[in-house]
Parts: sequence; structure tokens; C-alpha cells
Amino acid sequence: MAMTEVKRVSRSAPVSLLDRAILAVFPDWGARRIASRRRLEAAETAFARIEAAERTDTRADKWLISRLSPDSQAELDLQTARDRARDIYQNDALGGAIDSKVNHTIGTGLTPQARVRETPGLLSATEAEGICQQIERLYERWEPQASRSGRQSLWLCSRIAARHNEFDGESFTILSDRGTADKPIPLAVQVIDPERVETPPERSGDPLVRLGIEYDADGVIVAYHVRRSHPGDTKAVSQKYDRIPAARVLHVFEPLVAEQSRGLMTLCRAMNRAKDAKDYDEATILAAQVEACFAAFIAPSQISGFDSAYGSSNGTASSGRRMEDIVPGTIRHLDPGEQVSFATPQRPGSGFTPFMEWNYRRVAAAINWPYEMVVKNWNGLSFAAGRLVLADAKRSTQVSQRIMREQWLSRVWARMVEEGVIVGEIDIDPRLYIQAPWEFTRHVWIAPAWEYALNPGEEVDADIAEIEGGLATVEDKLGKRGHDLEDFIARRQREKRLFEAAGIETTKPSPNATPDSTPTQPIQDPAVEVTT
Repeated sequence: MAMTEVKRVSRSAPVSLLDRAILAVFPDWGARRIASRRRLEAAETAFARIEAAERTDTRADKWLISRLSPDSQAELDLQTARDRARDIYQNDALGGAIDSKVNHTIGTGLTPQARVRETPGLLSATEAEGICQQIERLYERWEPQASRSGRQSLWLCSRIAARHNEFDGESFTILSDRGTADKPIPLAVQVIDPERVETPPERSGDPLVRLGIEYDADGVIVAYHVRRSHPGDTKAVSQKYDRIPAARVLHVFEPLVAEQSRGLMTLCRAMNRAKDAKDYDEATILAAQVEACFAAFIAPSQISGFDSAYGSSNGTASSGRRMEDIVPGTIRHLDPGEQVSFATPQRPGSGFTPFMEWNYRRVAAAINWPYEMVVKNWNGLSFAAGRLVLADAKRSTQVSQRIMREQWLSRVWARMVEEGVIVGEIDIDPRLYIQAPWEFTRHVWIAPAWEYALNPGEEVDADIAEIEGGLATVEDKLGKRGHDLEDFIARRQREKRLFEAAGIETTKPSPNATPDSTPTQPIQDPAVEVTT
């Protein structure tokens, strides 16, 4: 069997004396050597099978690439990419597109609702319902002052984190305990600048600390190293670092590739395109300003002192020549015989607008946000195209919301419930909580309502049909509009009581009703009927 393979290989590839010797003593090893030599020569002399790897085109080896690992590449380029992304966000209109994504992801805030359920041998239905109410009341009291300073709500902190996720590609939040007399629990949320997370100089040679993240021997994250002040701060200068246990740090990012430790902003895909558009726009404005400038040159007669224009001048240049102001512009008086040449800057022609549109469409594709949302321009969209744009924006928003729920909001909720149990704000035996903490931290976050609707009436009719057909629940449809079921029921009950107290009939006339028809019955709210 081995010799047959040897003959086959030896006929299809050049065999040196050394190869023949190895082949005679160790047939398998010799065959592998010959096969490897053949593959190497084919790679050096033949055309690439993968067109993208072709070396004979006009680019050849000028197409620069990096074979560094994601973390090695981040160690070299992450800071530069982050600086440029922040410059684009702060100094270009594209920053508004990032704010738009944050507005859709967080909006006016995601609403939590406890979902503690009846568990045989652990909780009865009545106990579960009571615990849900206690947790939600705790959240209502703690949320407005959730930040470390006590001046920012959890909603505002979530917006800051989501904004860093967009232009930095990641966000870091530290959970700590900072109790005050007016806080029900000491839990404090602090969103920090990702630039503060870096490897301390004394740990730069430690293979277990990379990009500010510390690992154990098995590759599990155990801590984050956070600089006490921003690296660029000119007032609070500090070279000291805090080692924060991983359990207290919320590091939110979506890896673009496997084994990626730090987040990379999606804007990096189109950073150059965004900068080109910004520079081209500024150059166009500058060209228009230069073109708008006007100068008049007057050549005087031989006796300039008797020139009428000379006498009307009201200023003198550094050379001593007389000047007369015009608005806008300047009149300059020349010496006899001087010649004048004018510079005529060329303004962009009709290609400016198409180029800018195509450029921003590429940017929109890179950041995964519809072009119409980026430039706030809906002109020329058909009805079908508008639906596609909104569907794409909604899908992108839902993905961003899920990332925030899984990596940020749900972890904050779990820590809040845990501290509520410890300090006695939630009536749960700590020993019972330790046995099954997941039973008491079960919850949902209701996203803000998706306000866009091309056919509001049709969408409402479709929702009602799904509920009546048993394909959806009232809670599902209320959640789509940003409502919490229990809160909605309570508000509807209150509204009904106010109308009844004022003597206002909440009736809905029948479409076929006539003046002599029997009065219709008051509207019955299905949500209210459930609770009565």
C-alpha cells in the first residue's frame, strides 16, 4: 500500500536524492515531503485559484493587509481608530446618525417588568406576585438616582453606554456600592470612558494582561485595569490604576471576529469615506468663498496725484499704494504699466451632489443604518422602498436593543434585586434566594414603541385580528407600543373611574346605528375585564 502511494507521488513531482533516500527508509514521511514540496512550488508559480488572492493583477502586493490577531491589531491601531471615530462624531454631521441610532435603541428608556413565577416547592402564585410588585417598586425608587453621583438616572446612563457602543465600539460600566440616606439600596452605576481601560506599565510584560483585561490561566476574564484619570486629562493627572473584579464590570461590545477582546467601531469600515465627504464639502464651500471675492484694479494716469480715482481712496497698503474699500471687496490702485492676472477657482460641477450621495450611501451601508436615516432625506422614496427602509432600521434597532438587554440592562437588574434582598427591601429569605437566584431575577425589558407606521389603521386592524385569532396576546401588542400590561390596566381603570365620576359616557356608536336605534352599551376594555 505504501509503495503504491510512493510511485504515484514520485511520478507527479520532482524527487531529489534526499527525498529518494527518505522515501526508501520512511515511505510515509517521504511521500508527505514530496507532496508538501509540490504544493509550495504550485503556490509560487501558478495563478491563484481564489481570485481575491491573485498576485498578478495591477495591485499585486500593494494591497496591504494585516495577519495580526485581533488583539495584536487592536494594540497597534485601536487608539488611532478611536480618535478618528470621535473626531467624525464630534465634528461632522455623521455624528447625528450615531445619535439617531441611540435614540432608536434606547429612546425614552426601556421599561422593566418583573416576571417571578410560581415555582412548586419554592413560591406560590400569591408570593410570586407580591415579590414582583416589591421589585418593581424598588426599581421606581432607585432608577432616578442610579449613577455614582446620584444625579443621573439609569436611563441616562444607558444612553451614554449606547453612544459609546456606537462610536467607540464598546462601553465599560462599573457597578459599585455608594449608599446615601435617600437611596433604597447602595448600588451605583458608573459609565467610564473606554480609554481609561488599559494595561498598567508594570504589567506590560504579563501575558495574562492584555488591553487592560486580566485573564486567568484558562483564559477566563478575572479583572479589568482602570486608570484613575483619563489619559488625556490635563488637570487630574494620575498614573495609578484600580484593579476591578470582572463581576463588577459591564463590558458591552459585539465581536466582529472570534477571540476579540476589545470592541471595534463599525464606523471604521467607512472612516476614510466619511472624512473624504467632510473634506470635499469644506473644499466646495472654500471654493465658493474664493470665487465670490472681487477686486478692481485701477491704472492711474501719468500724473497720479491728479487722478480722480486716486483722490477718492481712503486707505493705504503696506507698499504705500492707495486703496479704496468696496463692500464686499477692495479697489487697488496700480502704478502705470503694471499688468494684472486673475485667479479663477473652479467650483465643482454637476457631479458634486451624486458623488456625495453615493459616498454617504456607502457610509450608511458600513454603519448598518439606512441612508435615509443618516441624511434625514426621504425624497424620491416609493411606498415599497419606504417599507424596506423602515424594516431594515427596525431590525438593526432590535439587534442593538438585545445587546444592551443581555450585556447591560439585565445584569444591572440582577444586581439590583440581589442588593434589594440583602438590605431587606424585597421580602425574600436570603437563604432561599441563594438556592435559586434565577427564579427571582426573571424579568423582561419592554422597548420603546416603534413610532413609524406607513399604514397605522391597517397595522392596528392586523394586531386586533391576531389577538382574536389566538396568534398573539394583548401583552405582546402592548409591548410593541412600549406599554407595560399591568401599568396599562391600572391606567385604564383610573381613566374609566374619572370618566364615570364626570358623567361622561365612554360609548362607541355602531356603524349602522340610526337616531332611533337602541343606545349602544358602554365600551368594555378587554384589559379591564381581565382584572374585574
